[in-house]
Amino acid sequence: CTATRSQSTGCLVLKTDLYVEAKNRNDNFFPHLKINQCVGMDISFEIVKLARKNLTQFMPNMKFVVADARHLPFKENSFSAVISDSTLDHIPKGDLIRALSEAKRILNNKGLLIVALNNMFNPLPLYDSIIKNLLSNDYFISFCYTPGYILGLIKELGFNIIATRGTAKYL
Repeated sequence: CTATRSQSTGCLVLKTDLYVEAKNRNDNFFPHLKINQCVGMDISFEIVKLARKNLTQFMPNMKFVVADARHLPFKENSFSAVISDSTLDHIPKGDLIRALSEAKRILNNKGLLIVALNNMFNPLPLYDSIIKNLLSNDYFISFCYTPGYILGLIKELGFNIIATRGTAKYL
């Protein structure tokens, strides 16, 4: 299974946090991955509904579910990849292990976990999170963690870290 610009075959991918897809933002990379078998998940029914509307044209076979990353409604070893794009930014520190454990539980033995999240050491996403938490009606509470903290949890759970990359988000 490869979740790249080329066509993927023989794999099931879970995409968590559908906020960007629901809002149809121009930083939405997901429809360009050309994944054949995918489940999109978000904790918000309204976000799932909007994401379904926006993604169906790109991914007609995609399934959608309302669920919490800390309690995934899927069988063990059922996914080849989990793309967690800013999901962990909305999970309180005390629940991060639970959310990452759930991702590990549903991934098959050679499964790939892709995590993207805000970085406490990058002031722009931190500032962005604070402003959105204070001013926006449709944005969930957001947290910022250090890369070392998240990588430590991932290692503690037995994941083999293949690569880490950092990017800066500029206004």
